[in-house]
Amino acid sequence: MKKLSITFGTILLVLGCFALSAAKADDGRPLERGPQIVGLWDVQLFFDPGHTQPFAETYKQWHSDGLEIESPSFSPGQCQGVWTQSANRTVQLYHVGFTQGNPPGTYRFVETETDTVSTDGNSYDGTGEQTFYDENGNQVGDPVALYIQATRLPPQ
Repeated sequence: MKKLSITFGTILLVLGCFALSAAKADDGRPLERGPQIVGLWDVQLFFDPGHTQPFAETYKQWHSDGLEIESPSFSPGQCQGVWTQSANRTVQLYHVGFTQGNPPGTYRFVETETDTVSTDGNSYDGTGEQTFYDENGNQVGDPVALYIQATRLPPQ
């Protein structure tokens, strides 16, 4: 009985160490415990790094399972992506969607972003790039640089 207790106690100790170990970024560094991207955001998109005139506004929902869903103000429907935390308060996003083509959905786009949440957790800034493709998967034009500012929407 004593052997069983020691074995069971050792297993619990090992499992406890795994549960309490710090989360790691992609580069192996410990992640901060603090403001996270998970939640609902009001997002402004800009073409210029000075953020002088937004060209679009969206609502973006970041989920804890790595899924991201966006509802743009400029088109019907939604687009979606997947994200991973890459550093303290910083995430990488891979996002896909369709554009208004003729016929609708003829063109698709891929957007990549790097976003960093503020230390108070109420905003984030980022940069990104959109690349457009035709119905045959051929790139259309050059990638478009994006600059992002977002404000967290609180629960009501």
